[in-house]
Amino acid sequence: MVKRIFTIIIIIAILINFLACKTKDKEKILLNDVKSQSKVEQQEINTAIENGNRYLQNLLYNI
Repeated sequence: MVKRIFTIIIIIAILINFLACKTKDKEKILLNDVKSQSKVEQQEINTAIENGNRYLQNLLYNI
């Protein structure tokens, strides 16, 4: 009897593990977050480059 209950608990744990959250679900969440973070970082880089070019064109830097 104890062996049967233990086997049922193990089977339920394995089924929950397979059905709970699939790898694709995790990838989608991470992928969206990484894409948005990448866009923010790229925008910051572009802004810094534009500011640097503006300083060079207007000679607003110290030699």
